[in-house]
Amino acid sequence: MLAPLGIAGNRLSRVVERRADTYALEATGDSDAFIDFQRRITLKNVADPDPPRLAQLLLGTHPTTLERMGLALAIGRSPGGS
Repeated sequence: MLAPLGIAGNRLSRVVERRADTYALEATGDSDAFIDFQRRITLKNVADPDPPRLAQLLLGTHPTTLERMGLALAIGRSPGGS
């Protein structure tokens, strides 16, 4: 059984991770390297790059691989991005 506090904690963790990703992408300006890393780590871990939404909502502690790649693309295409 999932505890509501665990679900809320996972949500907070995803928010913090997304902020960290944004900071790293803006600091390095290297969206391509970030995307390449996300792809490699997902393959190495045999992870699902786009898990079912309910599983991600309840259990995910990090943004999904596709969310992270999308963030990198968006920042890379923004003015001042890589």
